[in-house]
Amino acid sequence: MPLPTLVESQKYAKRERSFNHKIGDIVHIFRKANSHEGGWLYSWVSEMDVTEGKYGIIVETGDDQGAGIKIRIDSNEFYYPYTCLRILR
Repeated sequence: MPLPTLVESQKYAKRERSFNHKIGDIVHIFRKANSHEGGWLYSWVSEMDVTEGKYGIIVETGDDQGAGIKIRIDSNEFYYPYTCLRILR
């Protein structure tokens, strides 16, 4: 999938802000995401496959560019789109 345009990434970032998440929240990665899904700036990489179905903690809440939400699972950290996360708190 091609990289999102700046406008698409900014729209994604706006939707992500309404996800109502904060640093320290526990999240469930309930599905894999498509690379650049909905304007997400990053790609789903194969190393993330093992995290599907797991729980992690939010360590960064994202930015205005659509980078996603940084989640720590065990000793790994990846940026995920909010569309594959469920907040458990």
